[in-house]
Amino acid sequence: MESVVLISGAPADPRRLFAPLRRGLGPGHDVQTLGWAAAYQADPGSTYRLMDELRHVRAAAGRARRERVHLLGASGGCTAALLFALHHPDRTASLTLVEPVWLGGMSWWEHEPAFAAEYDRVVELPDHQVLAAYTALVTGRHPTAVRRPRHASRAVAELRATWASWRRHRLDPAGLARLPGPLYLPVGQFSPQRSFAAAAFLADLAPDAVVETVAGRRPDDVLRAPEVTGGVRGLIEGAGQPPPTPSGPGPRPPAVPPSPVTRAAEPEYPPLPADAPRPPGADRPSGVPGRHPPYPSRSDHADHLRHPWPYPRRRPRP
Repeated sequence: MESVVLISGAPADPRRLFAPLRRGLGPGHDVQTLGWAAAYQADPGSTYRLMDELRHVRAAAGRARRERVHLLGASGGCTAALLFALHHPDRTASLTLVEPVWLGGMSWWEHEPAFAAEYDRVVELPDHQVLAAYTALVTGRHPTAVRRPRHASRAVAELRATWASWRRHRLDPAGLARLPGPLYLPVGQFSPQRSFAAAAFLADLAPDAVVETVAGRRPDDVLRAPEVTGGVRGLIEGAGQPPPTPSGPGPRPPAVPPSPVTRAAEPEYPPLPADAPRPPGADRPSGVPGRHPPYPSRSDHADHLRHPWPYPRRRPRP
């Protein structure tokens, strides 16, 4: 029996998000599903800190039946999984990251400063606009409708608290070079360009990394893909890596940072000037932010704009 920890971010319900994957993994494994650390705090706005994510996963790993655990992070949950893998590589049997939102606050991608500036703007929006703008930020397209979770105000508070703390720190992912287990990086076929750039960046750091493109355009689409279920099951059951997809990591020299997390002395991303060009429709008076962010998207197909969720809405019967 292997120990598995699955971590999601806001505003996803981890039980619903990982239900297809858990069914695909089958019985016989010690599986824990978690939200990010902010979801378990009474007042994340005043109490949340980045290192709470590490303590959060440490507690789950302490409850596990095995010393080494298989970690999977999705979207905002990748931060906790990445922190644990960097601080405890010897306890990480495998690491799967599904389209991470934050990779340490460094300029690892040419459009990352624009992404961070847009995130700054999103969390300052009125409460009723934040979730729609966040969905557009991480998916690369503006949804025509947003399913508000039952506790929407709570999800907004978690988004603001996590970003405020993440923005003040720097994380050095180069420590993935010490990861003894495999690193699995599935990406949706129609996901934003940033997701592909993140997968390529991480694959260049880890000595045993696999990037795989599957059908979908968001983390929950990726988690439902049968290729991902088979890949994660192969890692857990010790059947080797998931189906190999050329990612070109090659041999790399070891890189051992002195500390994975450091306090940022100065913000690396300066705020955008007031006269900076806005993304098209960002100031729309309809109450819902326009289409953004102002960096390239993987695709702009009209059908994705009409049907922003996994399946088209059913037509009413005549």
